Amino acid sequence: MTFGDWLRLHRKRKYLTIEDLAKKVGRSKQYISVLEREEPHALTGKPVKPSEDVVEALAAALGTDLDEARLAAGYAPLKEVPAIFHEFEDLSEADQLLVKQMITSLAGKENRHFDMAYIDDDDDEE
Repeated sequence: MTFGDWLRLHRKRKYLTIEDLAKKVGRSKQYISVLEREEPHALTGKPVKPSEDVVEALAAALGTDLDEARLAAGYAPLKEVPAIFHEFEDLSEADQLLVKQMITSLAGKENRHFDMAYIDDDDDEE
């Protein structure tokens, strides 16, 4: 099922017109129509792909599962990556590895050992 098909199906299940849905998500009815009809982008020739924010707003307005909407739009579901991990995206690779080791050891997947060499004790030297 394409995103346009998904959008049309869920909009109709809620008995919403394109205009009603557009108002709920703060977009134009023309934009919602373009998404449903999968009109090609003028420059790329590919169907217009909504941003993740638009997908989230549409899922909320339609009362549907966000991950289902994300998958239909071609985005990875959030449930695969627990939300807390998004807080670690800006860490260095070494720090990400440390966090992974800590979580893995706490989950019991290893022998509860992780390398503490990466932990900085400079804060204690005041």
